[in-house]
Amino acid sequence: MITKRITHHQFAKLKNFVDAYLSSTDYMFAPIVPKDMAIGKPYDNGWSDWQAVDSPVTDDDIVHVEQILGCKLPPLFCGYLTYKSLLMTEFVVRLPQTPCNAPLKDFLSYANLRETLPNGIDLLPFGYDSNDAGCICFDISNENHYDYPIVLFDHTKFYKDNDYKGDLVWQNFEALLQQITNEFILDK
Repeated sequence: MITKRITHHQFAKLKNFVDAYLSSTDYMFAPIVPKDMAIGKPYDNGWSDWQAVDSPVTDDDIVHVEQILGCKLPPLFCGYLTYKSLLMTEFVVRLPQTPCNAPLKDFLSYANLRETLPNGIDLLPFGYDSNDAGCICFDISNENHYDYPIVLFDHTKFYKDNDYKGDLVWQNFEALLQQITNEFILDK
């Protein structure tokens, strides 16, 4: 169920992203597919065709996660978690997969990478760079503004420079989704 936190504009951006992703290929298959997302039987190699279904994540689930994390999540990211269950979400970044049987598992795994970050750095990991350069994080240092900038935190840079706080890569989650959507459109 899509969150009530996002505006009509944000929902349109989210829908464009999901539609572009789902139409980017004729073949949507993955190694582990929940029963409710599976189309037909698995292939001999264990992979299965899949379809996006409505996410079971609710606003109450989001509030619970925010309480655990101690910070608010950006509204559009909440929309990402509550709109559709998606698999194989590796683009310019690895976004958390949101399978219908465990839609928050990947996100919480990424968020736990927060423990690997140096003390005093207000970043919340939510994905990973597709080239393995490091965590993709919300810069949550400004708690009065929940449309957080997105930074790449490269641990090797921190070990060379203790003042390193990450590299700004997108203005916010909307800018990231727009880049991914544009890449789908260009690849067609």
